Amino acid sequence: MVPKYPTVKLKNYLSKSIKISWNKISDVHGYKIYFKTSKSGEYKYLTSVSKTGNSFVHRKLTGNKVYYYKVVSYVKVKDKNIYSTYSEKSLKAVSKSYVTVMLDPGHRGKYGRDYGAKGIDKKTWEVSLNDKFVSALAKKLKKEGYNVIYTRKPYKKLSFKNLRELSKYANKKNPDLFVSIHHNSSTSKKAKGYAVYYSTYKKYLDNKGLYVKIYSKKYGSGRKYYKVSKIKYSKSGSPTIYFKFGKKTKKISPSTGLRYNIIDKSPCASAVNTKKAASYVSKEIKTSKILRPFEGGLVENDFIVTSETNAPSFMLEAGFVSNKSELNKLKNSKFRDKYTTCLVKGINKYFGVK
Repeated sequence: MVPKYPTVKLKNYLSKSIKISWNKISDVHGYKIYFKTSKSGEYKYLTSVSKTGNSFVHRKLTGNKVYYYKVVSYVKVKDKNIYSTYSEKSLKAVSKSYVTVMLDPGHRGKYGRDYGAKGIDKKTWEVSLNDKFVSALAKKLKKEGYNVIYTRKPYKKLSFKNLRELSKYANKKNPDLFVSIHHNSSTSKKAKGYAVYYSTYKKYLDNKGLYVKIYSKKYGSGRKYYKVSKIKYSKSGSPTIYFKFGKKTKKISPSTGLRYNIIDKSPCASAVNTKKAASYVSKEIKTSKILRPFEGGLVENDFIVTSETNAPSFMLEAGFVSNKSELNKLKNSKFRDKYTTCLVKGINKYFGVK
């Protein structure tokens, strides 16, 4: 039996890249993609995609050139593949990138005087490592074909009064992914490792299905979830959270001095994609074994830069400047090169780029 052929769509994606997508066909074993560079030319085999896939990004093309594609589905019958027919699609590759990643090198706010944590060597500031890391990451992402923008360019002062203003600026720019880079510190010199933080709570997009975890013995030391009944925000944006505690309604805010975390048990699409992007990046770092994971590596936390940015977003604490051996690694440019490569691999997987 000849399988149905996929209906193909083409769109410009990264710089000089075309994304080929199609509808999934039931009861097939996979898909094969072919391309050519002229109407009368012969098709060349491009790649195979499993039956669960429905897209592929053809990269590093020649700008201002038309590419022709066909996608066929196939079924295996004994030792033979039976292929569908196809419909041809064409598109001109352009140099413009339609995928934007916003990078946020942490700190350097308050007129440029916020340097973050100071390293155990008494001379390396977190902000310097943030800037170097973002510079290396941006260079790689641009080479991959992404459009890269910033909350502030590396080594420049932050122009926002606070993180809420920064997040609102990010929402105005509306990137496809928001990545904040920081480096950690602890009173314990033994603390080490990376952590990728994400939030299922998206303040401006979804306020349904919210729960709060409170890190206090009275409230279960962060092991219990309490249903949020409402949240009130001050003029500065600081939240007062009302939640169900037994038959009573309690409230908590930053002024109470207790650490808490808002989570969403029915996350919106952006929050789902947030976790997906953070998971890909965390897995790449963990697999590389360049650093051990801290708190499991993938951590849910409603930091302002993750919960108040509408785009899928995560924050990387790249390592501990308070740990001597880890700080020495983080200062090393070759180590940073390997590290940022992990992030690019994770980001590529999130965007479906091979």
